[in-house]
Amino acid sequence: MARLQNNRRKPLSFNTTMRNPERIPQFISILQPYEGEIANNEVILKILSDVIRFKLYVPTKLTLGTYIHHHKGKFEFWAEDSSAAAPERVNKYFEMWKNSTLDEILQGKVVEQKYILYLLKNTVTDHNEGPWGGGWSSRFYTYYQFIIELGLVFIEFNKPIKISPLGNLMCKYYENGYKSDDSIIDVEQRAYLNVFAKYQTNNPHRSNTISVNFLPLLINTLNYLKSHLGFNNGLCRSEIPFLICWGNNDYKTLSLYIKKFREKFGYNPSDEVIYAYAMGLMESEGHEFREATDAYIKEKKQDYKFDKLLVETPDEIIRKIRYSGILSLRGNGRFIDLNALELEGINYIINNYGENKSFSDSETYFNFMGACDENLLQILNNEVIEDDDIKLKAICEYSQSFEWNKLKEEVTYCISKRDGSKHPVLKYVNKPVRLEFLVSVSLYKALPNIKLQANYKVDDEGIPIGTASGQNKTTIGADIDVYEDTIHALIEPTIATSRSFLTEHEIGSITTHLLDSADYDVRNKNGYKQWFALLITPEHAPAEVSTRIKCAKMINDVDIFLWEAPDFVEYIQKIKKLEELAIIRPYVKIRKMPKVNGHGLTLYPQVLTTERVADKQTDL
Repeated sequence: MARLQNNRRKPLSFNTTMRNPERIPQFISILQPYEGEIANNEVILKILSDVIRFKLYVPTKLTLGTYIHHHKGKFEFWAEDSSAAAPERVNKYFEMWKNSTLDEILQGKVVEQKYILYLLKNTVTDHNEGPWGGGWSSRFYTYYQFIIELGLVFIEFNKPIKISPLGNLMCKYYENGYKSDDSIIDVEQRAYLNVFAKYQTNNPHRSNTISVNFLPLLINTLNYLKSHLGFNNGLCRSEIPFLICWGNNDYKTLSLYIKKFREKFGYNPSDEVIYAYAMGLMESEGHEFREATDAYIKEKKQDYKFDKLLVETPDEIIRKIRYSGILSLRGNGRFIDLNALELEGINYIINNYGENKSFSDSETYFNFMGACDENLLQILNNEVIEDDDIKLKAICEYSQSFEWNKLKEEVTYCISKRDGSKHPVLKYVNKPVRLEFLVSVSLYKALPNIKLQANYKVDDEGIPIGTASGQNKTTIGADIDVYEDTIHALIEPTIATSRSFLTEHEIGSITTHLLDSADYDVRNKNGYKQWFALLITPEHAPAEVSTRIKCAKMINDVDIFLWEAPDFVEYIQKIKKLEELAIIRPYVKIRKMPKVNGHGLTLYPQVLTTERVADKQTDL
């Protein structure tokens, strides 16, 4: 539901519930089966039940797993089931859902929607936001609020649910909240850039007198600092609060303000100085170059919190805008700048966006925001010829600056459910492509004489902004190609843990890539005589994955070797040749038919022996 404007001056902020931009298409895909339905409380709970059922949001035992007969506080709630058996039933359904694997849920084996709906109608969460009242319906609103504000979906009480063309484009390769085909991941980025090219702070969903088209303001400021004021390093991270507190689209005056601030304080002002000057912009409601008064800071410091203005919101801006692919991080993350590889798209935004628009209602806003700018999409669809030297330079620099323990630490952050990375650059790189980058760095650090071709998309600093995009003129479609002597190896890192995804997607894809690579090399007389692939996963892969690998060996005569990511980084430190990675690790097991003994049937996991493929073609 759109909010009424209250003419309050506030700095720019983004909703942090949806902190990771990769989650946006996941939540839109959950909404797709409900498009056209009327958004009432029953439908809202059904949507949220799917969000929970497919584990995009994982409530605690205290909330979803604890029966509440009657709650009275900010809102009043009565459980639908008032029987004596209700507490036990809530506990049973919660444990059934909690202990079910995602594979089981996606295959429809357990946890039907009705069980989660039962839990939602007989438990309470302490949320009271949005137009649907308190409890779980309010929790729904917190997750979809930012997606609604971006114009990707339209959800208002008692009105039909809509998904915009951009919303559908963003989740094109998703089903039930999970990517069904990751070969064209930059579609999401293009849709996201399209959204932010239009986004403005004075919209029907936000109470704010600041009238800013944020991305065009950022682009124009960066461009003006370089082209007219001679600053070639971009915008210092510590200067982003001035952008946050700016009140209009006057990028020239903002650029001159930043110039004056640099002349007075340099590039290393204290946090207190930055905060005082940013608050000064808010106090003056103009562009005065001054600190805020002590009285104003004392009055407003709870509204405009120090950490939010200096740390949290700048972090959100970098994270979200960088996902669009047009920003580069320079100086080990100290500066943000325009990505020189996307200048055509950047210039298009400069020439076509940056003007504030008025909207009579939220539906008009939705229609504007959700429409695809085909020109912008077409520009970004053009294949950019990226210099492999840029990629290799970044890989080389990180291989020299990262010690092995640091590499292993960053890999662990990358594959964990909660990302703990504090690295000023890598923390802004999405996990799938970050793992590809870290594996590339590990390979080059261990084997500096190999020829390595990383196939992810990069910015002009060589830092990844998108995963490998499939077959093109120079690659068959593998994530990483590695060459040494007569060996051509394909490296496929993944953060996926789903058994079905690994067996049905990854193994089939790797098999095809190996066969195509061998055919290509033989046809072009490249001199390679041996081909194998490494599948690098976050943790112990289910035995079905190893079994599928063995099938690929028996049917297609391809060699695929399974590695856990932390083990890979640990093991690679000791090797001298690429062929030493073509081994079967002790934790890799397959399933076989049960053997009959005197005590009935027993399944015996088969531990595979470790053999070098160079010595013998290992039979998985």
